[in-house]
Amino acid sequence: MSTNFPLATETELLNEQLKLIKPQVHIFDKYKTIMTHINSRLLDASEERLNALAPLHGYAE
Repeated sequence: MSTNFPLATETELLNEQLKLIKPQVHIFDKYKTIMTHINSRLLDASEERLNALAPLHGYAE
């Protein structure tokens, strides 16, 4: 005996799955923003350190 699920039931199931996924996407977006900021700060610090050391090694900015 085959069971045919009504379209509304499938749509409701997809909507429930979407409700579970949305918070995870939001958390990932926040994580990505924070990590991007941290990486940017680390790159800035590295660049400042290299610029400070460059004259000692005969390199100009």
